[in-house]
Amino acid sequence: MDSLHIRKVLSGDHEAFRYFIKKYSKMAFAIAISIVKDQQAAEECVQDGFLKAYKALSMFKQDSKFSSWLYTIIKNEALYYLKKHKRCPIEYVASVDDQIADESHLLSLDKQQQSRLVQMAMQQLPSQENLMLRLFYIEQYSIRQISDTTGKKESNIKVLLHRGRKHMLSIINQLLNQ
Repeated sequence: MDSLHIRKVLSGDHEAFRYFIKKYSKMAFAIAISIVKDQQAAEECVQDGFLKAYKALSMFKQDSKFSSWLYTIIKNEALYYLKKHKRCPIEYVASVDDQIADESHLLSLDKQQQSRLVQMAMQQLPSQENLMLRLFYIEQYSIRQISDTTGKKESNIKVLLHRGRKHMLSIINQLLNQ
């Protein structure tokens, strides 16, 4: 279906690009927000990314998935935004001695409180770990799909997922203790 819309856009039907915006904007935003951690900045990155994709569509080689190509553009836009605004993602380093959150305390919270806690923890994760956790658990991408989307090796993705889970537990533990 993507290739049909690509042909339409390249043959002059500019409205056909709306298909890509509707289909991929949610995931594009998820990628951008996981990197820049600011809603307005993420929206700007997504908009700039779609514009770049539109302008460069003739250079897209259809030997890979359109979504992988687009998400790479979005990721690069978000990283460029951080660099341009001299903002570095805050890296949280968990010590080995960090205690794991008391599971019964976490489970005693209602679903809304749990959700808020997870969202707060996600905001504190390093960008790459946030992105991997978001793609794997929320978007339910496979390791292979994440690799295709981000251009990272599968082994690197597994390491980032492992670190992300550990950091997430440490952050949740800190938030519960506050």
